[in-house]
Amino acid sequence: MRSRVYTVDPGRPFLAVLAESLLAGDLPVRGGATPDALGLADVTVYLPTRRPARALQHAFLAAAGGKALLLPRIKVLGEGGEELELLAEAASAGADAAADIPRAIGELERQLILTALVRKWDEAQRGRRSSTQPYASTGARGPAQAARLARELARLIDALETEGIDLARMESLVAEEYAEHWSPTLDFLKIALQLWPTHLADAGLLSPVARRLRVLGAEARRLGEAPPTAPVIVAGITGADAAAVDLVKAVLALPNGALVLPALDSTLDETSWTAIAQHPEHPQSGLRRLLGDLALSRRDVAPLGATRAAARLAPRWALACESMRPAGTTEVWHRFTSGAGKAEMRAALAGLGLIEAETAQEEAEAIALVLREAVERPGETAILVTPDRALARRVAARLAAWELHIEDLGGEPFATTLPGAFLELVVAAVQEEFAPVGLMTLLKHPLCRLGMSPEEMRRGREALELACFRAPYFGKGLDGVEAALEGAGKQGWRPAAVRRLGGNPVVAA
Repeated sequence: MRSRVYTVDPGRPFLAVLAESLLAGDLPVRGGATPDALGLADVTVYLPTRRPARALQHAFLAAAGGKALLLPRIKVLGEGGEELELLAEAASAGADAAADIPRAIGELERQLILTALVRKWDEAQRGRRSSTQPYASTGARGPAQAARLARELARLIDALETEGIDLARMESLVAEEYAEHWSPTLDFLKIALQLWPTHLADAGLLSPVARRLRVLGAEARRLGEAPPTAPVIVAGITGADAAAVDLVKAVLALPNGALVLPALDSTLDETSWTAIAQHPEHPQSGLRRLLGDLALSRRDVAPLGATRAAARLAPRWALACESMRPAGTTEVWHRFTSGAGKAEMRAALAGLGLIEAETAQEEAEAIALVLREAVERPGETAILVTPDRALARRVAARLAAWELHIEDLGGEPFATTLPGAFLELVVAAVQEEFAPVGLMTLLKHPLCRLGMSPEEMRRGREALELACFRAPYFGKGLDGVEAALEGAGKQGWRPAAVRRLGGNPVVAA
């Protein structure tokens, strides 16, 4: 097993090296037989998400030099529900077991059900409220806050299930041992303890994480019961929960199984590597935990592919690793700085720049200009790597103004899409009881048509604003809007703009 665990050195394209190694016969064992155009189709490659799975297809085409070939079976270990369906095999006992697993509840359905449960809990809390028991601070004041609480509750349930923590353990928390505000919080969590499992059981469904764990378990059993004869590769994972670790173990137990890790840090001293276990925020924390679960050390991991290109970037990689070392071992920096050569550090810092922006908008503008300059240079590529989703959206919007449309690998939040923004406006208008600002914003959205043509919608919005919202408005709900419209036609004194609305069929509608 130790001879079939590899890492791709930093500075080299991971998927390209993976594709080249498979075509050269260096996976699962170096110097193996080169697969022919048909034999590659029997190879199975597990990747963490669907996005690298799509990119690997292009990597194979580039590595093959345009030659016709059948791609390997690419399967996804992602956390999404439908992605796990790619793990199903057509004819095997393991596939039958996976097919018998109940389907996962859809994300939108889960959000709606949890929101409804939160609102029911909120109503019960209001009914029990008394002068001696103030209203719980976790109460859902309106549909929007109930939806936010439901979203956070879903994240909590996913985190507990991923770590294998039984939800029932929360019942052992004794409210008397905590501050007073913890009592309503624990009462709120009963939604996850009682109402949510009951709903899933009645509907014959599983949570997304629970189904993922079952599917991964069924896939691991399938590999053990019916070992494939072709190579099986797990690649690109930077960490794994218990179910994914079991699958990796099942792959490595095969004589033709292999594991390929991305950019494992082999420069860090052993003491600091051990200290990473106490720093889950460290970028190598997931890899260290994975190797520990597999009872492997960094010495058991061999580099995959040529290392010549990576050697040129070794000084920069060493500097990056040192800058991110665990805080408790930063005294080793003195040893690093005293032993590092000036020429190597000069080479490591070559091409690096620092831009200090005063505002977020200036930061996005500077990044967009750098990316635009890269586009204007033939043969040059550029990528923005950031955990700040708001910054990525600002940069994308600025580039779009120059007609440069880039692919955001992090995806686009539903709330920023046209349908998502429309639904947000609908919820906000209902929550605000159709106040003028919220109602007019909703009516101006391009998806809000009310069965009318765009011209009729425009005239109707203008008529509504002139007749009702140019004067003080004290109504609530759609009934208040209707009463304001009727009153606008009965007023003795009316502005000239309102008088010109008389007989307008859109107002009557």
